[in-house]
Amino acid sequence: IDACGSHFTSGESALQLELGVSAPKYARVDGDIETLWQRPDDGPVAGILFMAHGCMHQAPDFFSHFESCSHSNFGKCLGLPEELQFVRLALKRKYLVMAVSGGFGIQSCWDMKADPRRVEQAIRHVANEEKLSLTSTPILATGASSGGAFMGPLALHLASVELGLRCAIPQISGIAPSFAKNMKVPTIFLPMERDARTMAMVDQNIAALLVSGRAKKIVVPQVPLESELKEHATKNWQQIIDRLKQRGFLDEEGQLKSDPRRSSWRKALADLVQEDSMVADESHLSELMNIAYAQHEFTSRFAGQALDFCEGN
Repeated sequence: IDACGSHFTSGESALQLELGVSAPKYARVDGDIETLWQRPDDGPVAGILFMAHGCMHQAPDFFSHFESCSHSNFGKCLGLPEELQFVRLALKRKYLVMAVSGGFGIQSCWDMKADPRRVEQAIRHVANEEKLSLTSTPILATGASSGGAFMGPLALHLASVELGLRCAIPQISGIAPSFAKNMKVPTIFLPMERDARTMAMVDQNIAALLVSGRAKKIVVPQVPLESELKEHATKNWQQIIDRLKQRGFLDEEGQLKSDPRRSSWRKALADLVQEDSMVADESHLSELMNIAYAQHEFTSRFAGQALDFCEGN
């Protein structure tokens, strides 16, 4: 159990030992721009990967507990499993990873007008602290839901201040057409299989982006819940699967029958899952349920392929 009360093995000190990375850092840039970042320890940095949360989330969700977490806007670092997995992969590939709390700074959507400038300030602060040249260090960005939509205004703003975005990875969201048609940034979308409306918007975005550059999508499919729980070493995973089967939440292939954001699975598991809050947008288990269902959730499932696309364009 890590210091945030998780029943997933994701302690920050273990991550540092495993990957040879520096400790995470925390700052309130210009007084109120909550910014967290972590860099590889040895050798040059391949680039900066900015990670944008969705609504009802905040920057500390991307990090396991460290000392500054208790001073954050949310009061702790959730270290959500898929966010951590994406961070680990990026660090392993020598990216400095950073996140900013958008909107009101806690459980908030991004402000598409004000936040691009605030993220620019945060990027400049982190680059200065880590002694990185922004003329030679590529900037990549990923984000989910509101954070995915934020890729559009962020790309245009960074281009206007001569920083430039090397590549964008929007998840479970399209980009407003007024931004997409002017982005000129290689973009790889990660929509989820069950979200037909987002899929249609992504296809429109790709058509617009292909006029001036490279764009593609990878559809995140629904998978048996067991595979997600085992991948993240979820405590009591077999008991959880057995209980959900008994109560009729899983089909014959072990897939969730209905949207876990709306179903009553929490009541069914209350006595089995006592180290996880099961609170929506805070719970590790809840996030993994959402990913398995493939409707609407941050995911690291195709992070490697997405970074391959960015590095190749």
